[in-house]
Amino acid sequence: MVVHLFGATSSPRCANFCLRKTTQDCTGHFSDEAIKTVLQNFYVDDCLKSVNSVRNGVTLVKELQGPLESGGFHISNLISNIHEVMNSIPVSDRAKEVKDLDFDYYTLPTERALGIQWCVNSDIFQFRLDFNKKPPTRRGILSMVKQRT
Repeated sequence: MVVHLFGATSSPRCANFCLRKTTQDCTGHFSDEAIKTVLQNFYVDDCLKSVNSVRNGVTLVKELQGPLESGGFHISNLISNIHEVMNSIPVSDRAKEVKDLDFDYYTLPTERALGIQWCVNSDIFQFRLDFNKKPPTRRGILSMVKQRT
């Protein structure tokens, strides 16, 4: 199969399978850290990864491009809470909210990641609940939590 129609219930699983299969086929051709990151830190098309230094962040962003591009994937919409890492990412590959942002003067925005809010500037996850849409009953609260995850 060359093309998959997205929007089906199985689409996220198919995308994840293709990403993993492409990466497994590249084992030995690219860095072990890049391969491990794709296999363990991607959920459908979101990658959440924490590294222990700026140098490792810059290196990982560059190394991730290799195995993904070998399968026809282009990594984009990148964002990091470290300004040096963001400066190393080409503007065309940055998340749209930070493409024109001057990191020396502005704070980074809040992004959605895996159905929750990530405050990029403070590097914390948070939930946004709108209690006006549902009644404050057990059923109403449960339905709000299920919608967000």
